[in-house]
Amino acid sequence: MFITSPAGVNIGQALESVPPLAQRLRHSAEQCGRRVRTVINPIVMCRATEREAWAYHDAIVAHVDPTHRYDSFDSDAHAWRGRDATDAVKRRAIGVNLHVVGSPDQVVDQFVQLRAAGCDGFQLSFYDFQPDLEFFGAHVLPLMKQAGLRH
Repeated sequence: MFITSPAGVNIGQALESVPPLAQRLRHSAEQCGRRVRTVINPIVMCRATEREAWAYHDAIVAHVDPTHRYDSFDSDAHAWRGRDATDAVKRRAIGVNLHVVGSPDQVVDQFVQLRAAGCDGFQLSFYDFQPDLEFFGAHVLPLMKQAGLRH
């Protein structure tokens, strides 16, 4: 089952809001005689250092198109209701899914924490897909294997 952070793009808030969501979904599935696993879809902004990763993040946010109103998206999706308006600029610039930002070690640590919070898997997105995916493959995937997140 694909999920998103009920609390928005911030990893700290996601780590608080995802466990009750995952529990509720698992419980509902069990009531129907089913077993589900949860998959979350974060956007990953990873660089060699934390400072570089946040500089990349901040440069994207600084160049948001102020005329485009992604925060006015009209949807009946429960996942998007009640989102914090303070991260509207970040959502417009980077996307509405959870933001995982940091060095390779920090990104893997955030994945480990999300796993402990109830996420069974990750469907990853990247801002500049090809170079970001290449960096991720070279620098993050080996650490994910060491952390037991990949086999």
